[in-house]
Amino acid sequence: MALSSQEISGWAAGIIRRGWNYGLFRHHWVAAVDAKAFSAEIFPNPASYYVNLFIQLIVSNNFTATITDEAGKTVFTQKNIQPTILYSLPVSNIPAGTYILSINNQSISYSQKIVIAK
Repeated sequence: MALSSQEISGWAAGIIRRGWNYGLFRHHWVAAVDAKAFSAEIFPNPASYYVNLFIQLIVSNNFTATITDEAGKTVFTQKNIQPTILYSLPVSNIPAGTYILSINNQSISYSQKIVIAK
């Protein structure tokens, strides 16, 4: 039986997370994060009720997602977004229009245009 890459990455992330939680890792390494390797799935676009966000497995974590309007005003923020978890960001209370969804943390900054349609 072959495992999918998603099953393997979820399994590996679980082992690493448990290891850190139980203090099994004694050494700390700083990994260089290649922003070009960052990959996020944002769908549907255009959206009416929710924008789904999925960040592929990457060394970095603890992202913040921010939706800003064309004037630069923040209309939505969600913190503590982790890779390999599907998030549904509610947009039903945001007026129809074009916005920028920014995803960033201490190492990576990524933006994509989204459209909210009613």
